[in-house]
Amino acid sequence: MEDRAGDAPDDGTVPIDRRGFVRAWGVAGALAVTGCCVPAAAAEESDEELNEIWTNVLAALPDNWGKWGDDDELGALNYLDDEQAFRGIQTALRGEPSGLEVFALQLSYTGEAVTGGDPTGDPVFPTRQPARRDNVVDHRHYQNGAAEPLRGGMRFSDDAFITRLFLQGSTQYDALAHVWYERPTEDGGREPLLYNGYPAETTAAGTEYDVGIPGLRPPNPLEEPFSTDLREEEITKTWGPSKGDILHAAEAGSVGRGVLLDVGRYKVDEPPYRLDPGECVTLDDLKATAEAQGTALEKRDIVLIRTGSIERARDPDAEKTWLGDPDEPLREPGLCFSQDLVEFVADMEFPVLGADNLAVEKLTTAEIDVEEDINEDVRAKVDFDGRETLEIVNPLHPALITNLGVTLCEILDLSALAESCAEDGIYEFLYAAAPLKIEGGAGAPVNPVVVKATGPGCAEGSDPMEE
Repeated sequence: MEDRAGDAPDDGTVPIDRRGFVRAWGVAGALAVTGCCVPAAAAEESDEELNEIWTNVLAALPDNWGKWGDDDELGALNYLDDEQAFRGIQTALRGEPSGLEVFALQLSYTGEAVTGGDPTGDPVFPTRQPARRDNVVDHRHYQNGAAEPLRGGMRFSDDAFITRLFLQGSTQYDALAHVWYERPTEDGGREPLLYNGYPAETTAAGTEYDVGIPGLRPPNPLEEPFSTDLREEEITKTWGPSKGDILHAAEAGSVGRGVLLDVGRYKVDEPPYRLDPGECVTLDDLKATAEAQGTALEKRDIVLIRTGSIERARDPDAEKTWLGDPDEPLREPGLCFSQDLVEFVADMEFPVLGADNLAVEKLTTAEIDVEEDINEDVRAKVDFDGRETLEIVNPLHPALITNLGVTLCEILDLSALAESCAEDGIYEFLYAAAPLKIEGGAGAPVNPVVVKATGPGCAEGSDPMEE
């Protein structure tokens, strides 16, 4: 059964606790976390005219709609065929059998909240909270007689997450249903559409369950979308995307030739080689980094970008966390929008772009120069109403996900991989990953695994960027 998102919880629910709520993705209000709070971005009024201008720009950029058929829900992951898997395997087997290193790129869950200043913890977007697990049963329960050994004497521990586990609150893949925008239609109207032209209402398909399970929900989920004022209720219905959910990426998997572009090491002369909060990574930066590393970017590569941002969140000695200044939260380095960058990704047929930050692209607001960042062909199609710059939140998400069907992998831990690449000068490897198989997910945790050649015969000990 499918319908539009809609019904508030039934009456008679039990209030749990009020923590406030956040009103918007791009403009975060205050969000309280136990014992601390995440700084709030300054509120901004919606600019309908600006939104129309920018969505007209997006509609004029390259897209892959219909490239793999009108029913496609996989997007650019279609590029990862058997040949690409073989290319990745060949990359890993370039040296001796004993010269292989394996890196798991998921950032661990600690449950700690990063709040500014110098603590370490789990970096998450302000509308989300860190996930915390707890034991359901352990040695204490056997000690006090609450649990008995199984027949044969075996005892065991068990655990569960006892806070919300946000599916995009750790190293994760974005589903193609994660973002969308209103595109102009032939009749002069506008329609909110996902990748491949699926209607936005498909993000709110209902699923009903025969057996109810105790759970927590806000009392008014449609009025307070990011509320943390949760109430206990029996969960018999949920909502999620019926088109472009994360299950497609999970079932297909992502296997191919991966490339690390260590932009932090290229642009910063001294350890720990981290870009400043709010620093742009441009297309020229990517190309220059690849050249400095001696790395050839090839069609259908899986590209991972290191900025050093997530490392800052886990470094107790860092002067600033990933949040940057308290008055300007989420000032992370990352990719900055340009039409040339989007067209480069499209031409190179990159299926996955990953980075060690919250969004792959720079947060927060991007200032886009109409003359420099947008090319003449698109400028000729769009009326900019005399504006020379546009301030846009997350401009690359719809350009890459909605238009091109590119999978974004965020919050990667690239520190150990980057150290190995710098030591032996090898920045390409076999990349293999699949997010959790979650039906109806707008994203899901993922633990990518890299198999990298190193050792004798693989240029061991050379770092082209230091020569």
